[in-house]
Amino acid sequence: MGTTVFWMLPLLLVMPVEVRESSDFHLAGDYLLGGLFTLHANIKGIAHLNYMQVPRCKDYDVKVLGYNLMQAMRFAVEEINNDSRLLPGVSLGYEMVDVCYVTNNIQPVLYFLAKENFNLPIQQDYSSYEPRVVAVIGPDTSESVVTVSNFLSLFLLPQITYSAVSDEFRDNSRFPALFRTIPSGEHQIKAMIQLITYFHWNWVIVIESLPVPLGNKTLMPAEKRRLEAIVDKIQNSSAKVVVVLSLDLALYDFFEEAISQNVTGYVWIASESWSIDPVIHGISRIQQIGTFLGISTQNIPIPGFSDFRVRQTPTGRPETDKKHSGPTCNQECDTCPDTLKSYNAILTHSGDRVAYNVYSAVYTVAHALHRLLGCNAIGCAKDTVYPWKLLQEIRKVNFTLLGHRIYFDKNGDPPMGLEIIQWQWDTGHDPFKRIAFYNPAQQYLSNVATNISWNTPNNSAPFSVCSNSCQLGQRKKPMGLHICCFECINCPAGTYLNQSGDFECQPCPPHEWSNEGEAHCFRRRLRFLEWREPATLAVALLAGLGFLGTLGALGVFCADCWTPVSVLFNLCFTLCMACITVRSFQIVCVFKMARRLPRAYSCWLRYRGPYASAGLLTLLKAAVVAAHVLLTPAGLTVRHDPDDARAMTLNCNGHYGRALLLNTGLDLALCVLAFGFAYLGRELPTSYSEAKFITLSVTFYFVSSVFLCTFVSVYQGVLVTIFDMAVTVVNLLGISVGYFGPKCYLILFCPERNTAAYFNGVIQGYTMRKE
Repeated sequence: MGTTVFWMLPLLLVMPVEVRESSDFHLAGDYLLGGLFTLHANIKGIAHLNYMQVPRCKDYDVKVLGYNLMQAMRFAVEEINNDSRLLPGVSLGYEMVDVCYVTNNIQPVLYFLAKENFNLPIQQDYSSYEPRVVAVIGPDTSESVVTVSNFLSLFLLPQITYSAVSDEFRDNSRFPALFRTIPSGEHQIKAMIQLITYFHWNWVIVIESLPVPLGNKTLMPAEKRRLEAIVDKIQNSSAKVVVVLSLDLALYDFFEEAISQNVTGYVWIASESWSIDPVIHGISRIQQIGTFLGISTQNIPIPGFSDFRVRQTPTGRPETDKKHSGPTCNQECDTCPDTLKSYNAILTHSGDRVAYNVYSAVYTVAHALHRLLGCNAIGCAKDTVYPWKLLQEIRKVNFTLLGHRIYFDKNGDPPMGLEIIQWQWDTGHDPFKRIAFYNPAQQYLSNVATNISWNTPNNSAPFSVCSNSCQLGQRKKPMGLHICCFECINCPAGTYLNQSGDFECQPCPPHEWSNEGEAHCFRRRLRFLEWREPATLAVALLAGLGFLGTLGALGVFCADCWTPVSVLFNLCFTLCMACITVRSFQIVCVFKMARRLPRAYSCWLRYRGPYASAGLLTLLKAAVVAAHVLLTPAGLTVRHDPDDARAMTLNCNGHYGRALLLNTGLDLALCVLAFGFAYLGRELPTSYSEAKFITLSVTFYFVSSVFLCTFVSVYQGVLVTIFDMAVTVVNLLGISVGYFGPKCYLILFCPERNTAAYFNGVIQGYTMRKE
């Protein structure tokens, strides 16, 4: 070790140090242990201490738990010294010091490191250095452990803390000589989280820092106002669970303030530092502010300790070191044991939880010494014990103590579990009743009691959540920064959520649907046109009328097929449109083409132009339809009904819009041509001109077909079928009534005008007028 070993000491320390003795309790022995305990809760006149000399007992209010732990160390030492199987022929001694929370840490550790003459020399190599003690037990708080360990680690002097839980102590590079007999803070927090999760609490208040009173137990006015504000904020919060991680020193005033403000109905979760504190447990009317739960170490009874704890004058005690000057608080003061007697009943009922941690720490050092000194059934070698050698043996200890295995993992942590306790105030019962157990190895909360007594009107667990759980079919919408705060929003139609806790709704499968706020989707019902529906009946009626009209026109034309009006029309709609187009062109040809282009007109007649044109157009339409059928085969397609999302429609053609455009495209082109030829023939003789009738028919067809294509492009519901049928029927009726109607009228009611002589006369008159 180098010359910089005292880098943590004040800069003025440049020479060997003389450390003034200040131990509270001293017991001689072959090998001494150092004990650091918080024995007094409030100190009067601490600023007047000279050389860190500890005041006498009369200047203190005894800290019951600290005194109890000190007694546990004394008991363990006496038990080991009286056991011939462990360290035979060797007696342990101890030096115990009150660290007063954090105000008296450095002086005791320097005292422990000093030699018998109270000097602490500066050396280049401390491997052969013999400090006053071979190991240190304590202190209790993490802050004090850090301070003490920074000194002890330089000498590799073993240190075992019994209640400091900070996770930073797992760093072996910073704390190479530190062990602990209590589970780490990580496991304590995990146990709390599992407890909170078990009761479905997600809105919790966490308190870590509270105002600390002065030595005379009073708070400064500013600190008093801060404490009142903290309690007031708790009452104004919707949370009903409060986790308190503060030191016990600040809790007495805190709970007194909570009682004075009439706080009720809360669950208070205590950290290990105060979960079994009998003084806080004994605060008047504290049970009215709610239910107290806490995290504590395992309750492992230590036989004989309860009687030893209140024994005023220990019998068979080894002789006290003669160098020790003057009486000390814990050795001679009668009021200290008397104070403990008043709490002995509650300490007895509460079990030896933290006391076992001190007890096992002393036994750990004893077993390590037993191995280091090569002890057997007869005795041990009286060799010099160097701290670094003892440290190596402590790392290897593995023994059974009161039915529990004691050893340390690579981080210096023990295999100890944690208990979840509930405070009780029934006389004669355990004030700290175990209600669950946490195993650090499995990281699981088990054996949760069902008979927990809740300080609520109906004895049920309080409800502490930021937001109530959403119902099935509702998603969470976050509110603020906390994921446990949200509002519940119904899933929109077409989505579902069958488990609570999700922030997104799931879409329904294609053939299923859901209403708003549903937890499941249902299969869409199949919708189709039924005969009893009014729309179907109306279209069927129109179709019937159209069919009858077509039959009537066909009968009239067949009966008078020899007349000039009659032309052979095919019932095929495209052929019909082709015939109308050719018919309108032929009328123009007769009156204009024959006079201007006689040769072309002659070819038109010779090669049966009307029939050839109608046939070619029909064949073209047939080719278009055949190509579409071959390239796009028909298949069953399911569509969602836009009028009713709970329904679906079946379609034999998945590309109905494209098919409709192909089927009507040629017909629309013929309509345009027919309209054009009809316009050219507007000057023909009134009796012969069919421009008005053709214009009416093709215009009606053009408008209805364009409307149908537009409707299909924006709508895919069951109404498409109705509109398709209705437009087809209307188009047929339009052609039947608009084009064939006048001709049937001429045939039936004007037979004198349905003669070849009449038509020839009209043509000759028109020709003579043009000439």
